[in-house]
Amino acid sequence: MRKLESIYKAMKWDSVDYINTTVLTSKNNKDSRAFCLLPEEDTLTALKRVFSIKDCNFDEKFGQACSGSGQEERRISTLHSSSLCALLFFYNVTEKHPLKIEIKNVGEVAFFDVIFEYQNCVIEDSNPSNMDVTLLGKCQNKNVILFLESKFSEYITGMQKCLHINSAYLKEEISRPIYENWPWDKKDDESGQEFSVSVSESPAYLGGLKQMISHYVGVRKFERGIQKLKQGRCAGKDLYNVVSNAKKQLIQEKLRKFALERETVIVLGSILFDVYANDVTHTELQEYEMLYKKLMKQISEAAVQSGSDLHILDNFFTYQQLFKNKKEWMTKQICDFYYSE
Repeated sequence: MRKLESIYKAMKWDSVDYINTTVLTSKNNKDSRAFCLLPEEDTLTALKRVFSIKDCNFDEKFGQACSGSGQEERRISTLHSSSLCALLFFYNVTEKHPLKIEIKNVGEVAFFDVIFEYQNCVIEDSNPSNMDVTLLGKCQNKNVILFLESKFSEYITGMQKCLHINSAYLKEEISRPIYENWPWDKKDDESGQEFSVSVSESPAYLGGLKQMISHYVGVRKFERGIQKLKQGRCAGKDLYNVVSNAKKQLIQEKLRKFALERETVIVLGSILFDVYANDVTHTELQEYEMLYKKLMKQISEAAVQSGSDLHILDNFFTYQQLFKNKKEWMTKQICDFYYSE
């Protein structure tokens, strides 16, 4: 069975109801489906209709979720979209509807706001890091910012034996020690323009590991930029500036102001949807977890050695874990979509 076909079957998205209300995303793909739009209906309106969302807050958060660097609006109506998953679970985090999360070495944090697709600087003059979910909260007398990368099924469909990476990451001071001490296999390309990484030539979700290193660089620069501002210095290029998007500029200023107003704990982590939670024959999540924990341990050690106060979570959350017993958190249609019995 094809991977995406298996995922849709596990989620029960292969039922007649879903087939009749969705369309294949391309003629060449037999499995990937997206929600149908009614005549003169845009994606935002369609998703609000499908998931019976009345909250006006959703419109703003949808706009944020579609503002990244990966054609999110075109992809967010796809059933297995990780951006859609993140949006539907987190859009309604507000002061009136806080989300409480226990974070190791921090405590129970009450999160009251969320930003989607927040951008941090990674490699100078290159594309930024787009954080799927950024949560703002408080714990005792401290502010807390939780940067989360969200995955739905990429750890299943995105496995590969080798990943080629731009050599600029070996020149960047924050990412260099991570890649120089890559705990598996690394090979330099003869051209000197790139290098490759692998895990004993076995298929692995290397893209996810590489992405967490990039997010670490971006969040570390964010932390460093905020530290400079608190010292009355110029943050320089540590803080990414979107010069052509006024809405993103306002979002960036909002998060920076939040980080500057009092002592702030900055946390980096991930959240994955456990597609095969009810099928013990599938081990893709557990296989990725082993690699992920090993890498995050290395990143945490690098952060400490660099003098950073970042909190690097040693393992990812799952949506099932974080939203356990929180079905009232979402509409019945969202609940049925992700938790069909």
